[in-house]
Amino acid sequence: IGLYVDADLTFDLNSPVGPSLAYPPDVFPGYYYPTSASATNAEGVVVEIFSNSTTLTWYLDVFGSGDFSTTVLIDQLYIAPDGTAAPAEGTDPPPAPWTSLSTTSINLDSGGFTTGWADYSKDFVFQAEPDDEPTTSTITLTFRLYAQ
Repeated sequence: IGLYVDADLTFDLNSPVGPSLAYPPDVFPGYYYPTSASATNAEGVVVEIFSNSTTLTWYLDVFGSGDFSTTVLIDQLYIAPDGTAAPAEGTDPPPAPWTSLSTTSINLDSGGFTTGWADYSKDFVFQAEPDDEPTTSTITLTFRLYAQ
């Protein structure tokens, strides 16, 4: 099996990228796409999976390293398949398939044999809440691919 993820993400609410067009948003919670992301997926990252096994099932999981700060939590970062419609301001929580991230592993996809590299790209939105304190911080998201 093989896994390819192509980019780092940056969210800069000083230069917000819709769906919410300004910070603070007109209505909380507000939602923001990454300010910088993949060159070919402006709302997230390209994720590709390869499997040449005809008997095993592969699983793609993701988990984060921790909260952004004491007031900005990791569960304010949401992931969904590429092309998922953005949540509207004031929607809490965002509708499925948006999934909030955690420090525990979350299964995103599973499958079997692929014909070459298969696209499982992901979009991200950050949920701004009224109690968020300004912060500059970094978290690490880990994508894990395994087969059973």
